[in-house]
Amino acid sequence: MKFNVNFNNHFNKDVIHLESHEINKEFVHDLINFFETKITLIDIKSNKSIKVSVNHIESIESFTHLSKVILVDNSLFYIKGRIKELKYLTKYKIVKINNTQMFNLRHINQFSSDKSSRLLIQSNSNKKYIVSRYYSKEIKEMLL
Repeated sequence: MKFNVNFNNHFNKDVIHLESHEINKEFVHDLINFFETKITLIDIKSNKSIKVSVNHIESIESFTHLSKVILVDNSLFYIKGRIKELKYLTKYKIVKINNTQMFNLRHINQFSSDKSSRLLIQSNSNKKYIVSRYYSKEIKEMLL
């Protein structure tokens, strides 16, 4: 598939204009859904539910029957469910990196291996995450 990109200052800065052949209709809808997918999170302080784009999630950590969600801007929210119940987020590149954490692969700044074959990930916000040996091979394949 070939992409032609033209930039125009006359468009609204919040709008991306797409044109495609009718055959690509399903692909374009999948692409739009991918970027606009939102997930409902809970703000514990106010006990309100908010919708956040999946792309703004940096990591998810297990916490009893809820899971902590850390966004790119370091804000903290919660989501109902344990890590194993959130496996559906894998299609948005939020993958399990150990038994208690998931990480959004879009927010990797750099990665390296340590002596015990674990993968060390540094996020764009300079947080460091350790990928267990069990998941490191799978994640290396996704990154390379």
